[in-house]
Order: sequence, then C-alpha cells, then structure tokens
Amino acid sequence: MISGIYTNELARVERGPEPYEDRYGYMIVDADAYCSSNAESVLARCREVMRAVLTQPEVPWPSVEQWRKVLPRWFVEAGGEESPGNMRAPTTTMRQMTFEELEKMPWPAAAWVNTFEDGRSWYWWDAEVVSPNHLRIKLAVEGHPWSEGPIRWLLIASGAMHVEFR
Repeated sequence: MISGIYTNELARVERGPEPYEDRYGYMIVDADAYCSSNAESVLARCREVMRAVLTQPEVPWPSVEQWRKVLPRWFVEAGGEESPGNMRAPTTTMRQMTFEELEKMPWPAAAWVNTFEDGRSWYWWDAEVVSPNHLRIKLAVEGHPWSEGPIRWLLIASGAMHVEFR
C-alpha cells in the first residue's frame, strides 16, 4: 500500500491503532453493528475478509476469478454470483426499496472489492465488541459524504443483523 492512512491498516485490523498513530486529518465514524449474540464471530469474519483484501497486491489488481479464490468462500457466497442479473440494482430500483431491503441487498464479491481499487473513502481504524449483541468498528473517513455501502455489506455478510453509523 502507499503511505499515510493505508500504511498500517492491516495492523489496525488485527490490533487497533498504536497510541501514537496519526489519523492524517481523517474523521472517525462509528459503525455500530447489532448482532444475534455473535458479535465476536462477526468481528472475526470481518477481519478475515479485510485481511484477504489488504494482503493482495495493488498492481496488478487481482482478477474476478482470483478474488473468488482469495476471499473467504462464505463471503463470496453471501454476495451471490457475478452476473449481470445479480449486480447491484440500478439506482432507480434502489430508490424504491426500503432501508431494510437496501441494507440486506447482496453485493457480489468482485463489485465489493472494486471499491478498494477505485479509491475508498473509509479505512479501518479500530474495533471493539461492546456486548455479545453489539460490535463497533471505528472508521477513518475523508469527510462527508462517504460511501458506507461497502462496510455495511461487510458487516451484514459477516453476520450482523443491522448497522448504524454515527
């Protein structure tokens, strides 16, 4: 990875930030994931996916088939097949969906990892299990608005029931 906020992201996924670690002007946003007594498991799954993504080379970017092999099988299966019929819904369709439908809408693995290649607006900063039913992931974001969809899908695919940002 390059420098700045990305440099230690893998270490932050595993252990959280070092006390002296600079946020480089990024704001911290909390992603509160509500779980069914499995917050530890949801966090472990999130870390598993992030580890798979952050350990891949940026150049050349892995192909769809390579991603399907690198990402955990459960994550790939949660997003469904990579096909035109199962890609994210067109914006007009999404506008007609309820929030609950949008939150649970599958995100195919290749579309999800492309958010990393195209330049993310969020980076993993820290995580804590607040209770068996509540996981909090702290994200470093560039500012508002930022794209919450990828982290929301990571949490939902990992087993969270609902996600709120604050």
